[in-house]
Amino acid sequence: MNRLGDQLLASTASSWAELPGKPAAYPPTPHTHAWGAIQGRPAAFPPSQHRHAIDDVAGLRSLIQELGSISGDPDDTETLAALLVRMGIVEGNVDQLETLAPSLVRTTDERLTDARTPLEHQHAPADVTGLEALLSTLAQGIDAVTPSAWVDLSLVSPWVPYSTTSSSYYSGVRARRTPSGVQIQGMVKGGGENTEICNLPAGMSPEFGGHFAAISNSLPATVFISNTGQIRYLSGGSSTAYVSINLVLPLA
Repeated sequence: MNRLGDQLLASTASSWAELPGKPAAYPPTPHTHAWGAIQGRPAAFPPSQHRHAIDDVAGLRSLIQELGSISGDPDDTETLAALLVRMGIVEGNVDQLETLAPSLVRTTDERLTDARTPLEHQHAPADVTGLEALLSTLAQGIDAVTPSAWVDLSLVSPWVPYSTTSSSYYSGVRARRTPSGVQIQGMVKGGGENTEICNLPAGMSPEFGGHFAAISNSLPATVFISNTGQIRYLSGGSSTAYVSINLVLPLA
């Protein structure tokens, strides 16, 4: 081999490190790639949790300062107008405030108080959900614990009221419904033994008929009350003087 060939063979490097004259860096020339040509790209790019300083958000610091400068005067529209424009609530035309004003509420607005008196108005019971059912339940409960009105019973001749002048007792016979049953009360006179005094009205008959205690002329006496409501004087004392009845019997 000639001398030139020997020199070429002697200068041939066997590794990257032995290669003479190689550059220290290989800056890429400006170029682009199609998005589809990029391999291994993620399907989404969710941001990681992070924070920003106030000055990282353009105009935020000055906007906060303007918020603090608004006075409580409803007529202070100059500062408010500039702020609304910057916040994008209204466009650059400040005259829009006249349209927007009715919907703006300040901390001094009397509409914000809980003490305002509502306008006088009425509602039908059906307008209040469940009210009618509640009233019905209450009425049934009241009926169950409240005595009904007294009912004056018609006397069968010759029985008559004991007196027409005394107010210390009930003269005649009356009855009413109570939570405990039917209450029968009164004083009569004039009849004889085993005679009918009167009859209870519908809905006030006792559950069971029987003989019950009474007072006749300060002596024990007996009356019979049937489960159909008939009241009879049986015997005892002196019925011509008076018969006093005061009983509470279970209702049918």
